[in-house]
Amino acid sequence: MTIHILGAWFFWLLVFVYSILGAIDFGSSFWRWYYHLRGYVSAESVASTYLSPTWELINAFLVVVPVALVGLFPSAAFTYGTILALPATLLLILLALRGAYLQFGYASKRFHKHTLLVSGLTGLLLPGMFIALLPLSQGGM
Repeated sequence: MTIHILGAWFFWLLVFVYSILGAIDFGSSFWRWYYHLRGYVSAESVASTYLSPTWELINAFLVVVPVALVGLFPSAAFTYGTILALPATLLLILLALRGAYLQFGYASKRFHKHTLLVSGLTGLLLPGMFIALLPLSQGGM
């Protein structure tokens, strides 16, 4: 195996792990919001149990994946950067909004309902946006 193939395996392994962690994170935040609206306190606490450790880890992977792409395949990073500039910016805005509400919402009980709303809606919107980016990143229309 050449170094390029090993680099591609490593990069796709990072993307795969990110997708698993993202599914746990986004799904648990959506279900937590949903159960909160329905008044199921015990189900909301179960969803919160899965949300708490994963949202911090997923942000670390959000940094590792582009760094690995730039480090392993610099010309591909330029191509992806031009094609995905607008969609990736929208994703980053939603992720930053989500992260800010999760970080500051837990610190203040006053914004608890806003935190649940923002994390629930972004937990619903972000996976769809990631799936919409996949055909763009692979070059098909």
